[in-house]
Amino acid sequence: MMNLFSSSAKKLAGDAFFLSLSHIVGIVSRIGYLLLAARLLGPELYGLLVYSQSWYLVFIPLASLGLRGIMLRQVGQHGEDAAGVVQQTVILTSFACLISSAAAAWLGTVAEPNPMVRQAVLVFSLALLMRSLFFLGESVFVAHEKPRILLPIALFFRPAEALTGIAALLLGYGVIALAWIHAVSWGIQALTVLVISVRRGIMPPLSLPNRSGLHMLAQAFPLLLGGVLMGQIQQGPIIYYRWQGDDGLGQLSILVQLIATLSIIPMAGLQALLPAMTRKHIRDENEARNLGKKIISLSLLGGTFGALGAMVLAPVVLSPLIGDQYALALRHMGLAVALLGLYSAALAVNQLQTARGDYTGVFYGIGAGAGFMMLGFAVLRPESALLALCLGGLGYAGWLLTGAKMLGLLSFVAKRLVFYAVAVAIPYAFDFQAWSILASAMVLVGLNLFFNWQHVPQILQKLRERFDTS
Repeated sequence: MMNLFSSSAKKLAGDAFFLSLSHIVGIVSRIGYLLLAARLLGPELYGLLVYSQSWYLVFIPLASLGLRGIMLRQVGQHGEDAAGVVQQTVILTSFACLISSAAAAWLGTVAEPNPMVRQAVLVFSLALLMRSLFFLGESVFVAHEKPRILLPIALFFRPAEALTGIAALLLGYGVIALAWIHAVSWGIQALTVLVISVRRGIMPPLSLPNRSGLHMLAQAFPLLLGGVLMGQIQQGPIIYYRWQGDDGLGQLSILVQLIATLSIIPMAGLQALLPAMTRKHIRDENEARNLGKKIISLSLLGGTFGALGAMVLAPVVLSPLIGDQYALALRHMGLAVALLGLYSAALAVNQLQTARGDYTGVFYGIGAGAGFMMLGFAVLRPESALLALCLGGLGYAGWLLTGAKMLGLLSFVAKRLVFYAVAVAIPYAFDFQAWSILASAMVLVGLNLFFNWQHVPQILQKLRERFDTS
């Protein structure tokens, strides 16, 4: 078992922490920016803004070709001998960024009747190119296990975009101006990261795709399909709901944006852990499996506790910021936080499969989740934002359970998922009364003790020793 206080463990935790922290900085500024934009634009325009962003975010997986996971796994296996993998990833992804951006622009303008939304989609398609190039540069730093370099970049650019966007809103500018600010910000950030990577000598020289690159593409194809379907799960509720009528789109947009924005934290942390998880799997499959189970448990437990906290705090804290016009979104903010925990658990399963090299399993898991969600929209044709959000949750649950089944963790995951779902449902059943939220919190504490009863004596012994020494 890995010593939690060893130098390698500390470096591993540090890399995950700094990569997550670099995203947290952007997330905090982004959330403040989005809340103010929601208030100043109003539900209708804000819904159209988020729809335009959701459209381009669906294409981001196409821009990566699924190669990021392949590259990080290869680096985890072979270290410096995987330089050719990084080189092929860079060149293939660069081509994919250009093609994906063009496809998003063309399809978005052909399918969209609203002139303002068509213009916004064009600008956001440029943002797709810029953002994908930044993720490419970020991947190179992560592959060399140097994610700490990214923190000062995030400290500057993400708040800078937020402040510029806020200034534009206060000056009376609208959706198109915000789209341009978003695209230009990501463009400068991408250029900065790429220049630094070249100067530090970690960006490989460009070359033409070769046979090994084509072999990587074949390996990555299930991951590519999985990424596209994951985009459907994350952004699909916005897109499909608008196609069926956009009444309440602004309310749904707040909730889906919350999940999408905060989901960057677990994604960044788990990706930073992927090279080490791969090495763990090579040394001892059970060690990697146990780490994955801990992450799944913490994700579901944290999401449920966070949901209960959001039920209490969101109406009090956020209502003065965005106003009563988003009362429905505030009421269901806790459900959105619970779905974020569900997403984090599903992503942990995803990373375990990637560490094992089971790329087809990744596709099957995400594909099942996306299939459940799209079938739900096709059959139910939701007319309420709450039902659309729940169908998004159906996608996350299908993804998590299918992946867990393939890893032999279905019983482990399903029991926790059912109990935590009940804990979230209790306040809904009693109209969010304070006693029902407190009861759910007590249920969670009891469930956590039940699932970890074998560790309770050890914990009590350590607490007793700590008390005695003090």
